[in-house]
This record gives sequence, structure tokens and C-alpha cells, in this order.
Amino acid sequence: MDRDDQIMDYVQGRMDRRDRAAFEARLDDDAELAAELSVLTSLRDVHGDEIPDGSGPLWSRIEASIAAEPRSANDNRAPRLSVLKVAGIAVASVLAWNYAVAPLLQPSTPAVFQTASDEAAGPVLQVVFADSATLGDIAALLREVDALIIEGPGATGVFRLSLAAGADVLAVRDALQDRGDLIVMVTIQ
Repeated sequence: MDRDDQIMDYVQGRMDRRDRAAFEARLDDDAELAAELSVLTSLRDVHGDEIPDGSGPLWSRIEASIAAEPRSANDNRAPRLSVLKVAGIAVASVLAWNYAVAPLLQPSTPAVFQTASDEAAGPVLQVVFADSATLGDIAALLREVDALIIEGPGATGVFRLSLAAGADVLAVRDALQDRGDLIVMVTIQ
């Protein structure tokens, strides 16, 4: 029997003579036990002999109200609902960004289609480079004849070259045709 049960049995008079004498002997040595007994006897004096012992209609009502209280937050339910909440927040955030914030960050002028090709400053030649031609060889050749690639390669591998204004188109064409190691075909446009 634990200490609380002994105190309750003493206060309610449920101890036999021998246990009662042993308990009273302990009261002389244990001040804390004597203090607890004093509190319970004062409760008995206020409430009479009816000290709650865990039985009766009052205790049943207390137990029923405790059982009716909601469970604690740590009830170990499956976290499906919280995962759905997080997913919903993520989807809402993406939608808000795409339809509310992103349009505000776009430039105010509408986008205009621009081709990658340039307008020719002078005469134009159409050229097909050899498969073995390297970028360095092509760049050196174009510097020699003062030409720029303005478009290409097209679907058939044709590049358009712009010559400087006033350039001799026939002379440049002949110079390019002489480089058979780099040029497959040259035509004037």
C-alpha cells in the first residue's frame, strides 16, 4: 500500500488497530507525512466525513468529462491531411506567382519578332562551305574578302554573305571559288 492510500485509510478510519498505531508512530518522525495528514483532516472538517475516494456520482461525472475532452495534438494520426495542406499551399503560391506577380514584372513594351539575320550593307553572295572547313579557316577567309555572314546556314547549308558597300562582287566571288578546300559553291544573289 502506498503512502497516499495509507493517509486516506487513516483519515477515513479504515485501518485496523495495529496499522493505525504504526502510522501514528510514523507521524511523530515524518513532518511531511504529518503535514499531508493535516491538510486532509482539515478538508474533512470542512466537507464532513465525505472525502472523495474515487467512487460515487461526482467521480463518475469527472471521469466522463475527462473522456469527452478532445485528444492532444500528439495523437499520431497519419499525416495525409498535413501533406495535402502543404501541397495546396504550394499550388496556390505557384498560381499566384504566375497570374498575379509575374505579369507585373514583364516589360511594358510588347515583344516584337526579330530575325537573327541582318540586312546587307552591300552586295550579297550565297555560299556553301565544305564539311571539312573549320570555324577558324572560315573566319580568316571572310576577313580576307571583307565579308560578314548575315544569315545561315539554311536548310540546304547555304550561308548569305554581305560585302562592304562598293566592293567588287565578281572579284570576291572569284576569290572564294579559288578556295575549293573551304568553299563548295558561290553564287551572286
